Amino acid sequence: MYTSQLNNGLYTIRLSIYDDDGRVGRDWFIVSIANASSVFNNNSETWYWSIQAAVDDAEEGDTIYISSREYYENVRIKKSLSLIGENKYTTIIDGCNIRDVVEILRPACNVNISGFTIRNGYMAGVLIYESSNNNVYNNIIANNTNGISVEESSNNVFFWNTIIDNTKGIYIDHVSDNNLIYHNNFINNTENAQALRYGTNKWDEGYPSGGNYWDDYIENGGYDSDGDGIGEIPYLIPGNYNKDLYPHMNHDGWINNGDNLPPQIPTIFSDSSGWIMADKNYTFTARSTDPDGIFVYYMWDFGDGTVSDWMGPYVSGSIAGASHAWTQVGIYQIRVKAKDIHGAESESWSDPIEVMVLHFTATRIDGGHP
Repeated sequence: MYTSQLNNGLYTIRLSIYDDDGRVGRDWFIVSIANASSVFNNNSETWYWSIQAAVDDAEEGDTIYISSREYYENVRIKKSLSLIGENKYTTIIDGCNIRDVVEILRPACNVNISGFTIRNGYMAGVLIYESSNNNVYNNIIANNTNGISVEESSNNVFFWNTIIDNTKGIYIDHVSDNNLIYHNNFINNTENAQALRYGTNKWDEGYPSGGNYWDDYIENGGYDSDGDGIGEIPYLIPGNYNKDLYPHMNHDGWINNGDNLPPQIPTIFSDSSGWIMADKNYTFTARSTDPDGIFVYYMWDFGDGTVSDWMGPYVSGSIAGASHAWTQVGIYQIRVKAKDIHGAESESWSDPIEVMVLHFTATRIDGGHP
């Protein structure tokens, strides 16, 4: 048997089989080599070798973190969960020009997809079919037939994506309503968008937050007469009466214009009575609101030298929790801060809460120890 040590990547292998008469049969195989510890379910604390394996094993509402590398997969999601890539430039899902790269399908809803390059889909980079209330944000979606396809699906949100080099940037069919598409860059697509008749969707957040950047806006007659970075006339979405009423003149114009605001300073909540036992996990919760965003991350300082990584994302204004156990008796101050998806942090840490950590020893009535 021949063995070889291979790095992560996609390989084409030819297998030749000879019979006793010297006749040969050959076939070709495509093999993906992956690091077994690159996909992590934050809820079950389990590592997986592929994104799909983690999705299949996940429970409703789980969050799955994906480390930076290339994943040659076609991911199908049929449950509520979050897929969070480490870095949108280096965490790459490549569909190998086979069907859609990422599919969100009925009965899934409340799915979050963030932090990826999603590329090389034979059909769509991201397909949402008969599914609602999903968020696709902060991704690069490139080299697909349709960057995003929305079919028979409503109340989905798409923001902070760069949708580039696709045949069609985004396609929305005629029965998909109330989807929000804003603060995305549409660049070098054969056609940036198409929304078919009857579906009514929103393509901006009003003034001054604005809508999307369209690289063909100026060539189609768009202009900015007052220099505020927002176009004076709407961008017309082909195939429908939908319009981006406040198109941005510049790539990432919503950031470059200084529109991004940081989350508010978080508030901590605690169910403890002021003292807690050592070597036992306790959960603390916090909440912050991002005035111009949907998601918030949290970092916790537990006062004993333990500072968490950024945890999240959590929906802005919702409760976020973190657990910790102290090993030493003492008085500790807990604090937390927040940041948005663009990296803007709250003005300061939260006001701290104080806990007293004690050791307890049980004693029998006769004076002995258990």
